[in-house]
Amino acid sequence: MNFFLLFSIFFSPFVHSKVLVDYTYLKAKKPLKKSISLDEVKKAYEIVKKSTFNAPSTEKFFNDYLRFKLGVEVGLNEKSLVKSPEIDQMIVNPFLRQAFQQEVYKALAEQKLKNKTKALDKRAGNLSKRALERLYSNEPEFNIFFISVFHPVGPSKEQIQEAKARVNKIYSSVAKSKKPFIELVALYSDDKTNGFLNINRSQAEIPPAVYSQLKKMKNGQISRPIRIPSGYAIVKLNQKVPFSEANHIAVKANYFNKKRTEIFNSYFDSLKKDFRINFVNKDLVKTL
Repeated sequence: MNFFLLFSIFFSPFVHSKVLVDYTYLKAKKPLKKSISLDEVKKAYEIVKKSTFNAPSTEKFFNDYLRFKLGVEVGLNEKSLVKSPEIDQMIVNPFLRQAFQQEVYKALAEQKLKNKTKALDKRAGNLSKRALERLYSNEPEFNIFFISVFHPVGPSKEQIQEAKARVNKIYSSVAKSKKPFIELVALYSDDKTNGFLNINRSQAEIPPAVYSQLKKMKNGQISRPIRIPSGYAIVKLNQKVPFSEANHIAVKANYFNKKRTEIFNSYFDSLKKDFRINFVNKDLVKTL
């Protein structure tokens, strides 16, 4: 996933409730303590879950969100980017402030990581066929059909159990059926359009739990129900796409994106040493 994607959406104005974490940038000319609330993270996470097929875990999202806020604070105090960090507090409209923070965050990353990213792009473009084949063997593409059973965003235990009972009942019928799987998708799936699209899908387009299961399956095999962020899925593996038929440009792009994310995360994680960070109620992240 593009590392700017999580924060490229307009978040609604936040009503601050329980504070999850306080942070202070120690290198600022006038260090100012700021905080992140549970409501803030929860609303942002719900929007991401609705907007992405492969949503991150609550813990990963919280870490990414904290990294974003720390990066913004560093960017606001970077003289080559912003003349005065107080400008952020002068923006009254919350949507405009969020958009401004996103641009500060991206500008800081582009400024600090420009040379490393340029070198990585060159390295990715020059990958040999043998190297590409080795990369692909670990992260192949799959051609699949699937039946999805959804529950609401931010589900209660009862709603999860209801979805689980429904998918188990569907699986029982699927396991006994002689019909082509594509007909079963049309009959049972909550997402009929995507469920029988006959396209090859990369790792980035498949939920991690499903992708992990597919790597263990044989062509033609149907999985038992698999838990995904939005509910459950029953997957038929039509084909593990051979390297000769794979999108080699996508393999290079996948390599570049993964390595770029590593570079990006390493840089922003290194900024934590310049902050005083106090985790007030981090356990509340589990309630997202």
